[in-house]
Amino acid sequence: MGDGDSLAGRRVSLSAGAFHLLATLVLFALSALFTRIMIRVNLVDTPNHRSSHARPTPKSGGIAIALSYALGAFVLFTQSETIKIGTPAFVMHLGLAFILLAAGLADDLRELKPLTKLAIQLVIATIFSVAVVAIDAVPLPFFGTVGLGPLSVPVTVLWIVAVMNLVNFMDGINGLVSGTAMIAAAALALLTSVYDAPFVHFSALLLLAATAGFFIFNFPGGRIFLGDTGSMFLAYLLATLTVMGPRVEGAHVSLYVVPILISPLLFDAIFTIAVRARRGEKIWVAHRDHLYQQLVRAGLSHVQVSALYFGLALFACVAAFIAQTGDPTHGLYALLGLVPVYAAFALWVHRVVARRSPSPSGRGNPWAE
Repeated sequence: MGDGDSLAGRRVSLSAGAFHLLATLVLFALSALFTRIMIRVNLVDTPNHRSSHARPTPKSGGIAIALSYALGAFVLFTQSETIKIGTPAFVMHLGLAFILLAAGLADDLRELKPLTKLAIQLVIATIFSVAVVAIDAVPLPFFGTVGLGPLSVPVTVLWIVAVMNLVNFMDGINGLVSGTAMIAAAALALLTSVYDAPFVHFSALLLLAATAGFFIFNFPGGRIFLGDTGSMFLAYLLATLTVMGPRVEGAHVSLYVVPILISPLLFDAIFTIAVRARRGEKIWVAHRDHLYQQLVRAGLSHVQVSALYFGLALFACVAAFIAQTGDPTHGLYALLGLVPVYAAFALWVHRVVARRSPSPSGRGNPWAE
């Protein structure tokens, strides 16, 4: 290739980069506008004994994220010539997201029964797995890439439903879920920018911009909350991008990248469920035993606690880089390598809680019987 061709290629790349930056900023502004509208609509979240906030606050801010994301996705899909997903799959993917959004809104307004919510999640995850795409293989150390065969759909459904619920459990203080999702989206967009993975790359950019427009109203001041509309919508997108990355993009995105990027949220939720199960408690009953909730009860502010989780999310980005750039079968090592870090974090939380709010009953101790 001559110097002229090389220079022309760089100009095209710079032009495309400038366009993507402009589109991201426009989408961010739209999301901020939609969020302001949702604040005026004022679907109020009234505090109760499980709440971490003290005053009635607008919720369902996730509607602003969803509208912004959908608008950006529609423009991207209709204008881009590089997206490697068919129209039926794209429409189904986005349509299911909005059905889930409607379910989340119904829950925010009327508080659906847990089994009703679970049934809706199972139906949506099953339709996605059958009609869009499912995890067909898992790269494992020593074994190579292991095909799932008939387990493909059940494993995919389990992953999507688990992420929707675990992330939803973590949406309890200002900025925690939305900020972690932003870090995950930014890292995913950056990692996939150098690979032939346009759908995941642009989806991550859209998710970043749409969430950022909401985030500036949610953190640190808490003028509006995600609500179930937002937490489940974000979780659905992250969970399905996990599946679509390796399948839609021709295995150019590691199956482990997204799970690693959202692992701070997943660890807290799974750890808390395990501890409560060990105590013999009903794990489906609402509570305030998450690690982040214990820190808030111990006297740390929402900003301090969320910042701690942002730090964990940034640390997880390093593991995600290793998983994406290394041997695909070694990605599990990168994920498991984070477990000692999170275990140390849980131990530190226990010590902070015990020092700041000792309790004879042991309720300040996450390992108490």
